[in-house]
Amino acid sequence: MVCYGDLRLYDVARLMLRDLIPNIQVSWVKMGFRFAQISLTAGANDLGGTLGGDELSEASRAPDGVGTSNSYLILLKILIEILLKKILNIANFILLIKSE
Repeated sequence: MVCYGDLRLYDVARLMLRDLIPNIQVSWVKMGFRFAQISLTAGANDLGGTLGGDELSEASRAPDGVGTSNSYLILLKILIEILLKKILNIANFILLIKSE
């Protein structure tokens, strides 16, 4: 379930704190894969939460952190790398336009 209040928090934090805090991290373990993915488009720019043993997530019944297969994590990493490359290309294009 996506909480729009959380997404607004990431949006506003990115706009207000961009010069002070360069990275806003979302935890896929605590929030779930889908919410983390959406958060990366709403202001967050760092994906965290990879833990070797996370008893807290297990105890709190976190949606995706416990027992996630390695192949799913590899796919997630590849998708994030593609997303970040696209964002970097867009940022470079914007900087090029502004410099002209």
